[in-house]
Amino acid sequence: MPRRASTQHGYLSWLNNYILPEWGDGARTNAQARPAELWLQTLTLSPKSKAHIRGLMRIRWDYAMWAGHVPTQRNPMELVTVKGATLRTRKPRSLTAEQFRHLLVAFGDAVRFRTFAFVAVSLGLRVSEVLGLKWQDVNWLEKTITIERGVVRQIVDDVKSRHSAKTMAIDGELLEVLKHWHRLPSSPHLKTGYSLRL
Repeated sequence: MPRRASTQHGYLSWLNNYILPEWGDGARTNAQARPAELWLQTLTLSPKSKAHIRGLMRIRWDYAMWAGHVPTQRNPMELVTVKGATLRTRKPRSLTAEQFRHLLVAFGDAVRFRTFAFVAVSLGLRVSEVLGLKWQDVNWLEKTITIERGVVRQIVDDVKSRHSAKTMAIDGELLEVLKHWHRLPSSPHLKTGYSLRL
């Protein structure tokens, strides 16, 4: 299993809901290329999800060869094709500036959510990365913020990829938003530097 908790969760979901019910726990060699490809075609999932399942089946085969359960050979999952695996099934949706202003108005006096939105949109961060921020990540003098962790399903972990870990410059307006949130008397626990608690 991979180290990251969120990736483990995804693997277990594919295993428990799809792979094990169809192919069983121990019979790794039952999953040959043609039957596996035909089975994947019957699943009502996106091509990308099917590709994830195929990838996990390939990993199981690699492990079986490494552990000596089957002879070392070409992994049959390399022969399985998932059409459209790299294509999006839904077009990504982006907010316009006007829509973002409406969102801020909808938040009203909820400073927590307004700050969350400002940080996410201004820096282009994932939700997990915003949730993982701590006050100690903010360098007030140099006007920077360091992204080095994420929170998924209430578990603190590393960021999703090594490219996500970085130090970013903070615009003056965003810095003022953070200062306002930091100074709120209703949030005394924030003064400890433990977490932004957005």
